[in-house]
Amino acid sequence: MAHITSGGRVGWFGWRSALGALLLGAVVACGGSGGGGGGPPPGSGALTATIDGQAFASDASAATATVTASAPGFYALAGTKSTNLTTISLALYNLTVPGTYPLGVTGVMFGGLASVSEAVPTWLTPLSGASGTVTVSTLTASRIVGTFAFTAAAPLDPTSTRTVTNGSFDLPVTGTAGTLPPNRGSSMTAQMNGASWTAAALSSQSTPGVLILGGATLVGPAIYSVTFTIVGVNGPGTYALSNPDGRTLSVMSGTQFWSSQSSAATGQVVVTDFSTTRAKGTFTATIQPSGGTTVPLTITNGSFNAGLP
Repeated sequence: MAHITSGGRVGWFGWRSALGALLLGAVVACGGSGGGGGGPPPGSGALTATIDGQAFASDASAATATVTASAPGFYALAGTKSTNLTTISLALYNLTVPGTYPLGVTGVMFGGLASVSEAVPTWLTPLSGASGTVTVSTLTASRIVGTFAFTAAAPLDPTSTRTVTNGSFDLPVTGTAGTLPPNRGSSMTAQMNGASWTAAALSSQSTPGVLILGGATLVGPAIYSVTFTIVGVNGPGTYALSNPDGRTLSVMSGTQFWSSQSSAATGQVVVTDFSTTRAKGTFTATIQPSGGTTVPLTITNGSFNAGLP
């Protein structure tokens, strides 16, 4: 049965217009800014950071980490300093274990979104897949500890930004996290002609013997849509790109398009783990332009971890 985890290719680009509503509905935007520096002491229930060079420390009573069994793996973190009405918020998706995750990705991915709110204005992490990172070092049923850094932009004015560094949190967890289904959460990364790229959204389709995956970024300096179709997949193995065999890879970036169906293309997809709920592996390719450019695209260090139906 076919399944598209993010609503299909059209869904990728629908995230762009829905970005503000997505994050504002996912995290709490209150207020607060102020003094303080360094990380919070253990168990303090505080959230600290530096915003555009200015130290920020939340009120201990206004720093929260909440979960709910109805949305397994979703953590909403927020810290507010009431005197200056500034809030830092993090919405983390598909989180079950400690690790480092990208900020600036949609809810189908491993990672999350972040924002800075100052009374009415709000700055959000763009869906670039590379707006920042959060590192969760401790995750239990009652406590979450970690660090973060990100750059957020005003939804209606991308030139207006807030840069958050030295972020740190040590918060009690309120609520019950629930059990994340085994096919929830995905990731895809690669080097595109030497430049790092992280997908902000991913779609998947699975039918017997066929694996179709697509990752995309919507904004930022590395905007790519990567789609590969691998026919004959029944388990782990190396699958060389071959159009007659139904194993193809294509990439779009604005008006530019590359495809392994063009002559002189090389590459392969290595499936390292394949089950009814998840596919993991790597990919590399050198594919030729089909429109908008004359420069081939070399993909190295490609990696995917995709939830399947």
